[in-house]
Amino acid sequence: MSRREAAVTLLGRWRDQPCQFVVENFGVEPDAWQRDALEAFASTNPAKRRISLQAATGPGKSAVLAWCGLHFLSIAQHIRLVQ
Repeated sequence: MSRREAAVTLLGRWRDQPCQFVVENFGVEPDAWQRDALEAFASTNPAKRRISLQAATGPGKSAVLAWCGLHFLSIAQHIRLVQ
Protein backbone atom coordinates (compact mmCIF):
# COMPACT_ATOMS: atom_id res chain seq x y z
CA MET A 1 0.00 0.00 0.00
CA SER A 2 1.41 3.39 -0.97
CA ARG A 3 1.67 6.27 1.48
CA ARG A 4 -1.15 8.05 -0.32
CA GLU A 5 -3.44 5.03 -0.13
CA ALA A 6 -2.60 4.61 3.56
CA ALA A 7 -3.42 8.28 4.20
CA VAL A 8 -6.72 8.02 2.33
CA THR A 9 -7.66 4.93 4.33
CA LEU A 10 -6.71 6.60 7.61
CA LEU A 11 -8.64 9.79 6.85
CA GLY A 12 -11.68 7.76 5.80
CA ARG A 13 -11.59 5.86 9.10
CA TRP A 14 -11.22 9.08 11.07
CA ARG A 15 -14.14 10.65 9.17
CA ASP A 16 -16.40 7.81 10.31
CA GLN A 17 -14.90 7.46 13.81
CA PRO A 18 -14.16 10.88 15.32
CA CYS A 19 -13.45 9.37 18.74
CA GLN A 20 -10.72 7.23 17.20
CA PHE A 21 -9.26 10.43 15.71
CA VAL A 22 -9.02 11.89 19.22
CA VAL A 23 -7.51 8.75 20.73
CA GLU A 24 -4.89 8.33 18.01
CA ASN A 25 -3.88 11.98 17.77
CA PHE A 26 -4.12 13.18 21.36
CA GLY A 27 -3.74 9.99 23.38
CA VAL A 28 -6.84 10.59 25.47
CA GLU A 29 -10.05 8.63 25.84
CA PRO A 30 -13.11 10.92 25.60
CA ASP A 31 -15.78 10.62 28.28
CA ALA A 32 -19.16 9.18 27.25
CA TRP A 33 -20.76 12.62 26.82
CA GLN A 34 -17.74 13.80 24.83
CA ARG A 35 -18.10 10.76 22.56
CA ASP A 36 -21.76 11.64 22.00
CA ALA A 37 -20.83 15.22 21.08
CA LEU A 38 -18.03 14.11 18.71
CA GLU A 39 -20.29 11.62 16.96
CA ALA A 40 -23.07 14.20 16.64
CA PHE A 41 -20.63 16.74 15.18
CA ALA A 42 -19.33 14.24 12.62
CA SER A 43 -22.81 13.01 11.68
CA THR A 44 -23.97 13.35 8.08
CA ASN A 45 -27.46 14.17 9.38
CA PRO A 46 -27.68 18.00 9.70
CA ALA A 47 -30.31 17.71 12.45
CA LYS A 48 -27.87 15.76 14.65
CA ARG A 49 -25.08 18.29 14.11
CA ARG A 50 -26.84 20.90 16.21
CA ILE A 51 -25.29 20.39 19.61
CA SER A 52 -25.19 22.41 22.79
CA LEU A 53 -22.63 21.78 25.50
CA GLN A 54 -23.96 22.86 28.87
CA ALA A 55 -21.96 21.90 31.93
CA ALA A 56 -20.14 23.28 34.94
CA THR A 57 -16.58 24.58 34.82
CA GLY A 58 -13.88 22.06 34.00
CA PRO A 59 -15.50 18.94 32.47
CA GLY A 60 -13.91 19.34 29.02
CA LYS A 61 -16.20 21.48 26.86
CA SER A 62 -13.27 23.39 25.36
CA ALA A 63 -11.46 20.13 24.63
CA VAL A 64 -14.47 18.84 22.69
CA LEU A 65 -14.66 22.09 20.74
CA ALA A 66 -10.96 21.89 19.88
CA TRP A 67 -11.25 18.22 18.87
CA CYS A 68 -14.23 19.01 16.62
CA GLY A 69 -12.36 21.83 14.91
CA LEU A 70 -9.21 19.80 14.38
CA HIS A 71 -11.24 16.81 13.20
CA PHE A 72 -13.00 18.97 10.62
CA LEU A 73 -9.76 20.53 9.36
CA SER A 74 -8.10 17.11 9.17
CA ILE A 75 -10.76 15.29 7.15
CA ALA A 76 -12.56 18.01 5.17
CA GLN A 77 -12.09 18.02 1.42
CA HIS A 78 -12.09 21.10 -0.77
CA ILE A 79 -12.38 23.66 1.99
CA ARG A 80 -11.48 27.29 1.60
CA LEU A 81 -10.30 29.24 4.61
CA VAL A 82 -10.90 32.97 4.54
CA GLN A 83 -8.94 35.40 6.66
